[in-house]
Amino acid sequence: MRLLNLNQYDDRQLFYRSKEWRTLRHIKIGSQPLCEYCLKKDILKPATECHHIIDISDVPTIENALNYDNLMSLCKECHSRITAQKKRPVWSPFNLKEFISKNSLTT
Repeated sequence: MRLLNLNQYDDRQLFYRSKEWRTLRHIKIGSQPLCEYCLKKDILKPATECHHIIDISDVPTIENALNYDNLMSLCKECHSRITAQKKRPVWSPFNLKEFISKNSLTT
């Protein structure tokens, strides 16, 4: 993979189409096929999305982007909700992690 600037929208799109990302996403959803957020509420719902806990635009490094421990398996509804909430306030990697922890979004 060529050197990407993950602060740039076009490069983030290239990243999400990369073989490395698609492979890691497949591994994550394969190992955790249920939505981790729904599971905390005793709801069994298939995961369709792979979410970066610390967003790659907040910490724009390939190490962060391809860090398995920075990923959550989510259903589309939960992923959309988290993404929408993230866009409302000004988030940093630190307060987003705190939000996720307080809302039982971690495994």
